[in-house]
Amino acid sequence: MTMELEVSSPESIAAWTDKLKGKVSHVDVFISNAGVCLEQLDWDMTAATPKIFNETFHTNAVGPFLATQELVKHGLLGGSTPSLCVYVSSLGGSISDSSLSQVKMYAYRASKAALNMLVHTLAEELAPKNVTSLLLHPGFVATDMTANIPGGISTVESVAGQLKVLEDGRPLNGKFYSYTGEELPW
Repeated sequence: MTMELEVSSPESIAAWTDKLKGKVSHVDVFISNAGVCLEQLDWDMTAATPKIFNETFHTNAVGPFLATQELVKHGLLGGSTPSLCVYVSSLGGSISDSSLSQVKMYAYRASKAALNMLVHTLAEELAPKNVTSLLLHPGFVATDMTANIPGGISTVESVAGQLKVLEDGRPLNGKFYSYTGEELPW
């Protein structure tokens, strides 16, 4: 079952969870693909505003956390049947990877680093409850968000790679993987 959710709205999250609870008793797989980038590649630090930071953080980090929190509160994750929680992040959220050092996008990159830390912490807390949590970097995908930047991979290639990571039997909990299968640095 697929249900849309506006993660930037706590009211939407609560309504979504209530609706979901009326339809299912357990969530086997939860995929959070929330992401906005309100910055331009050529912006420097002087262009970042509190509004951009707040909206970006709320959508990219806080919203996915609150959605997971609601699923746990409603008893929809884990228990006697395992659950898998997948959070789509970005290599831009890696602090130790410098391959994107020329890309500033302060709010976007910081929000994805925050998501990474939240999921790392969720993985530790939820593992004893039979919930596996991990992060996936989808690659530089040709989407509406990247429409003005050439060179993106197709969504088909990205999704195929991500599914392979999820299905090939490797350890998943608390990990950060690229769609290529490479484990990424924090």
